[in-house]
Amino acid sequence: VESHPQNMQDTSMTTKTMVHAFQQLGVDFETDTIQTIRSEKESLAFGVSKDALDAHSFHMFKLTRHDGFARLQLRYEIEGFAPNAEGTLDAVQFISHRDVVGNGKRVFCMQDLLASSLDQHPIARTSLNKQSVVQKLHGTWDAACTTVLLSGLPGKMCVEVGKVALRKGFKIADVALSGPRSVGPKWMRDEVDILHGSERVSIRVVTADEPGSQQKALEQAKEKYGEGLVVVDFTHPSVVNAHAELYASAGVAFVMGTTGGDRDALWKTAESSGVHAFIAPNMCKEVVALEIAMTRLATECPGAFAGWRMEVVESHPQNNQDTSMTAKAMVRVFQKLGVDFETDKIQKIRSEEGSLAFGVPNDALDAHSFHMFKLTNHDGSARFQLRHEIEGFATNAEVALEAVQFLSMHKAAGSACRVFCTPDLLTFNYDRR
Repeated sequence: VESHPQNMQDTSMTTKTMVHAFQQLGVDFETDTIQTIRSEKESLAFGVSKDALDAHSFHMFKLTRHDGFARLQLRYEIEGFAPNAEGTLDAVQFISHRDVVGNGKRVFCMQDLLASSLDQHPIARTSLNKQSVVQKLHGTWDAACTTVLLSGLPGKMCVEVGKVALRKGFKIADVALSGPRSVGPKWMRDEVDILHGSERVSIRVVTADEPGSQQKALEQAKEKYGEGLVVVDFTHPSVVNAHAELYASAGVAFVMGTTGGDRDALWKTAESSGVHAFIAPNMCKEVVALEIAMTRLATECPGAFAGWRMEVVESHPQNNQDTSMTAKAMVRVFQKLGVDFETDKIQKIRSEEGSLAFGVPNDALDAHSFHMFKLTNHDGSARFQLRHEIEGFATNAEVALEAVQFLSMHKAAGSACRVFCTPDLLTFNYDRR
């Protein structure tokens, strides 16, 4: 949706450009379906202030996953003429500087202005051609040849991974790992059933309470299921490092979706393990893709948001007490873009009342990840807001299984053991089963 004054009848070129970008990201959307607002009544309903009706540029891009459980919204608002006037004078300064230093005559655009601090040239981007690698991976994997060992049962996240695994045709090991009983004494069980349609898999749960029991269970599972065994870990921050060491010592590939723990030590363990590993504190590919895009923006346009104020709010369930790693990562990106903001200013919401007020549905209070990044320029006439919302476990479960497929394809193709993360998953175009 885009709103502009009544005297601007054409569809916004900015909106069309963004639509073209989203098309390249795989979104099925045409520019002729852009909603254009040109009436005062509709502009006011869209959030335009009354005194900006004759001079504004409001844009909103909202994406929703097929099941509605993941949403991404990008919104930016310009009121009045000041932001454009300032940008125009920056362009005058840019051109004048070029004349002074004797650069050759040419036509510039805003991208040149952003990519240059008046004396820096745009950073060249390199592109790795991975087609040959992808072709090698294609055809080397079958879901039925891969067995998923769940680590984190009977937690809801792991149960969801199990259901998705069955739906996608994976085998599930008849044994699972979990953290110590003290972490969840009320819901810990010795056996858990995973159901999908008429299919039922009964799984024995081995906790960390008995010394050596998990090591033995993992070694027995590897002997039974062979090289097709991959662990998916959604346990508890307190056991992240111990579990990584366990998988490494048993020589079993693993997907670590659990957050927290000593992340540096986790990576060192995985790198020296001699197994294929996938570590991702954020399993939502679309959010990670956004982080990658923002990181590139910060690299190519440092200081683009200098002087802007920022507000960051994130909401997660009550049992997730750490500040969101996604929020911290985005703050570091905005810092490179010139925003004066520290991670300790991130507003954490962990109460049901606060989450509801932030827009979290009542049935998603125990499983959600909501983030909002709001920037405002020095006089308040320009605003930029980025908001993404994840409900439930389905999104992370599906990507966790894509990571299992990704590792299995590398193992089957004889690729060297290494540690992968979500950006690696994004850059490969492999068949989705």
